[in-house]
Amino acid sequence: MQAVILKCKPHARFHFGALALDNNAWLSTTSEWLPSDTLFSAIINNLASFCDKIETERLMHFFLEGKVLISSGFYLLEHSQKKVFFLPKPAHFNLQAPNKEYKKYAAIQFISQTVWEAGWQPNEWEKHCVLLQNGKVLAAQTDLPEKADKQKWSFEEAKASKIALYQLNDYPRVKVHTQASTENFFHFTALNIADNSQILLNSQVHLYFLIDHAQLGDGDDWKTILAAIRMLPHNGLGGERAAGCGFCEDVILEPFEIKDPGQGWYASVSLTLPASETELQKAQYYQIQTRGGRQFGGLDKKFDYVRMFSEGAVTNGKIDGQCFKFSQKNEGHDVYRYGKALCLPTIHLPEPDLSI
Repeated sequence: MQAVILKCKPHARFHFGALALDNNAWLSTTSEWLPSDTLFSAIINNLASFCDKIETERLMHFFLEGKVLISSGFYLLEHSQKKVFFLPKPAHFNLQAPNKEYKKYAAIQFISQTVWEAGWQPNEWEKHCVLLQNGKVLAAQTDLPEKADKQKWSFEEAKASKIALYQLNDYPRVKVHTQASTENFFHFTALNIADNSQILLNSQVHLYFLIDHAQLGDGDDWKTILAAIRMLPHNGLGGERAAGCGFCEDVILEPFEIKDPGQGWYASVSLTLPASETELQKAQYYQIQTRGGRQFGGLDKKFDYVRMFSEGAVTNGKIDGQCFKFSQKNEGHDVYRYGKALCLPTIHLPEPDLSI
């Protein structure tokens, strides 16, 4: 498995589609990270830019068959020659949160790889961890700078809470291709990569995603797919690219490993659509989100809706997931929504006591 790091400048802007009520609300709604189905579309579109239709579909089927697996895109905090990878919080941690602190711990979206591998439960987080981004991100104390003598963690907790991975900002916009005097002013919401240079010296925040192509190998097919991935800084990711959103500076690949506690439990780090009733039964803790519904080719055409497991869904055993085929709805070619599961091993938490 490898981490594909998308190097970003501070304040780089992105707009990742999220479900909204109508066209006017799409631009004021964005996901707070890069969904795996959006990433899949970007890679396949890049392939189509230099491969013919037959070759593009052949390479795409490596993703559909699970020979190439991708995660959603998350955040990497780089500082002091240290890389801190953040992963979606596995869903079963919410059930272990102390009653008095439930809202506090339920608000956490990401945990660092250190916290993931350590297997600390919520009642241990206060001892070993610190909250970043005003409570949305959990990092181990060892993920941040320490004193030279390393006798006591020294980074101030209040200061740490101001460290951010991203910010959501609204920008006023005006429709220029209309004579109407009403409803031509609207707000556009963008995700901005955070700048922590005043809090954490020599630090940068980047996006990254995981990719597993072990079943495909390192041959010519992988090299072609890799070429499409390396085009991401040039062609961009997500929407509103004409407005300057979606661009990163460079692509760097490096090995990624995560400790396996050997308990047979996994958490998916991609949007996942179960492939069968058996896979659905393996899913023990998860949240659901609805994807799709975007209009295309005119106001009378709209993609179907699909209900999927959010990132962090916990399963008893690995699942494969599947890609949903919309059928030939766009310019005569098949359209798919990526729903394969990239599963990482996680700890099995005891069943919570739900008695009153």
